[in-house]
Amino acid sequence: MSDSPIVDLSFLEGRLEEALASLTFQLIGHRPSSVQCRFVGSDIVILLNGIKTLPEQQLIWIGRESLAAEFRESLHAILRRQICCVVEAAAAVSVINVVTPRQLELNMLGFIVSTRPLETG
Repeated sequence: MSDSPIVDLSFLEGRLEEALASLTFQLIGHRPSSVQCRFVGSDIVILLNGIKTLPEQQLIWIGRESLAAEFRESLHAILRRQICCVVEAAAAVSVINVVTPRQLELNMLGFIVSTRPLETG
């Protein structure tokens, strides 16, 4: 039965990936080209690829990078809050911190979610 935790972890990663793809679709109107979730100890690393929205692309195209960056910052804030909810519900953990490095020129968003087991009792 030593394979059981790996199977459960892999299943949970897939469940999170699907939930985050659906969440992204609800928020920005399209699914990311790929979603990757990996557990690393008590942290979850999340990558959303193909996330750049049409408004961002158009703002960059007309030279309004600062406005596109502001838009991306707002998107990050919204996704960050929602990702906490999705992770807590799907993984039955408490989120204690979320790190969100970002670069406008990349067509991806990344999140490192630090968690701890839910307290019972």
